[in-house]
Amino acid sequence: MAIPKLVLIFNSDDSNPAAPIVARPWVIPGIDEPYPGLPAGVSTVNITKQSLFKNAYRDGLRRRVSFKKACKWGLNTDEDRVIYAQAEATNGCIFCLRFIFNAGVVARKPRAHNYRHYDNMLKEAKFYLEHGRAAVGIFIPVHYGIWAVDTGDVAGIVLVSITRWCGVPWSSLRNTAFDTLANRILVGRTLEMMHDAGLQWNGSMGNYGDFANVLLELDDPRLTPKMRLEGAARCYISGLAKAGEHDCERQMPLLPLGASVTREKFGCNELGNASFILGFMAEDSTTTGRIPMDARKWHDDYADVHQYPNSSILIAQRKRLFSTYVPVYHGLDVSFEDEQDHMSALVLRDIASSESVPPQNPMSSYAQHGLAFKVLGKNAVQTAGTHLGRTRRIKATSSSGSTSSGTSD
Repeated sequence: MAIPKLVLIFNSDDSNPAAPIVARPWVIPGIDEPYPGLPAGVSTVNITKQSLFKNAYRDGLRRRVSFKKACKWGLNTDEDRVIYAQAEATNGCIFCLRFIFNAGVVARKPRAHNYRHYDNMLKEAKFYLEHGRAAVGIFIPVHYGIWAVDTGDVAGIVLVSITRWCGVPWSSLRNTAFDTLANRILVGRTLEMMHDAGLQWNGSMGNYGDFANVLLELDDPRLTPKMRLEGAARCYISGLAKAGEHDCERQMPLLPLGASVTREKFGCNELGNASFILGFMAEDSTTTGRIPMDARKWHDDYADVHQYPNSSILIAQRKRLFSTYVPVYHGLDVSFEDEQDHMSALVLRDIASSESVPPQNPMSSYAQHGLAFKVLGKNAVQTAGTHLGRTRRIKATSSSGSTSSGTSD
């Protein structure tokens, strides 16, 4: 059986493209399972000089990097971030390529600062196979494994992590026209469904730079300009090297609850921090539901009456107390056996199939297909089940230029 290959063309100067280099799948230490194959027809990808990036360390803002500078990555300085690229295949698919340039040098020095970037690339690849596949295409990008390129004297052995391109990092959208309440709630919903699925990003998510790993797919051609402002884009979480399993104990939703809610009282450290950074704990934040402490008490009272998992308790809470906001799960019809009784049993129905969904089942119990229908509803088949890359050239959507895909490294 022929070993797959992918031709990379770095156009350091659009009028004088660089010579093609060939990447092949790299055998990741400790991993025997296969990754999804690249979409049919993908054999060559082009990387223009405008499409090579590095996120700023403190605020996560994306900065362009020259190919010449990228080739020196990891040689003589401690690097704060990896370099990544938006790569377009000849058939129009768009991918995110993250690089460890000079990997032969970096990987030989496990005590050196730069080794952590190599280690994180491996950890994220392993996380995808061990925990992420139930959420692929829903809130985690498709991962096509790590590939290796021998560039000779240019940048030595280069390791390339290939994932689906998923849009603009939230860190680049803050304080722009896209920093709307609806989009902040979209980010919050995505983090909530990640926690409901039994996963957390790193247990903290306590600074603005971390939100370089929250990506909004604002370039989706199905979105109108108005929809891009109203939280209708898809949202993904990347940079999963430190992600892990998590039994979330939050008692409140990521909604504008106001200053009376503190991170310590939220019930989950990571989502409490995220709520603060999204501005939901600001003094001018208001909510049309119960006051936050009433919501917390309602959560505890309802949990005492019904032996439901926390994900179902929170679905009930959002329906009862915060129904003016968009639900976390578009594919679920939520009601109660007695609509007049606030402690009544929860009734869930899959909108696409009209089948009953047992509230006793935690969201973490569902495989990719089942979770997709609950999150996306009738759009699940065409959206979440695909292993294709983006199929449209990215256009500028933020004040600082073309879009990018985030990474925590």
